[in-house]
Amino acid sequence: MRKSPRRRSAAQPPESAVDFRFKVCLLGEPGVGKSSLVARYVLNQFTERYSPSVGARMLKKELRVGTPDGDVEVVLLIWDVMGEKTLAALLKDAYFGGSQGILAVADLSRPDTIQALPGWIGAAQSVAGSVPVVLLGNKNDLDPNIESTESFGALAERSSTPCWLTSAKTGENVETAFQTAAAAILERYRADSRSVPSRPLAASASQP
Repeated sequence: MRKSPRRRSAAQPPESAVDFRFKVCLLGEPGVGKSSLVARYVLNQFTERYSPSVGARMLKKELRVGTPDGDVEVVLLIWDVMGEKTLAALLKDAYFGGSQGILAVADLSRPDTIQALPGWIGAAQSVAGSVPVVLLGNKNDLDPNIESTESFGALAERSSTPCWLTSAKTGENVETAFQTAAAAILERYRADSRSVPSRPLAASASQP
């Protein structure tokens, strides 16, 4: 995570001032709608045409996150990771390294994609560490059967992970899901910062 210095102006602070930049990864099986979710969130676009992701692509989105001390400006660097497990495993250090959060996506009309989520999350966290995770049950506009919805909810409950039923097509809960991830990442960052003890000045001065 990089914290960008906020530029000050005697007249008016720039509207583009950013407090934090966080890398987040979207992961899951092929065809679950990761790219469509990113396109809906960042560009407010949707297409029915399926085009498999090759490698990973990154888009960014600036948003405001509320904290007890007031709102802060956050930029999410959103990595849309391919769903091909073999290649993703080979390149996982490059894809998942430095991530502060994970959006794990399943297709509610395909139960196997729900069952695959723990493996994807484990692979990412083996590189990134125990970073915050948000589960997305996508394609909710297709009226998935109750068994799939319950299976998705049970996975979230077992792992104590926030989850949302989303639709890249209609936009249902897409912005809310990304906002949830950004808030969780920021909360973790602030908690980790508070837990690091400051080094005494005397000890610091004694170093060569």
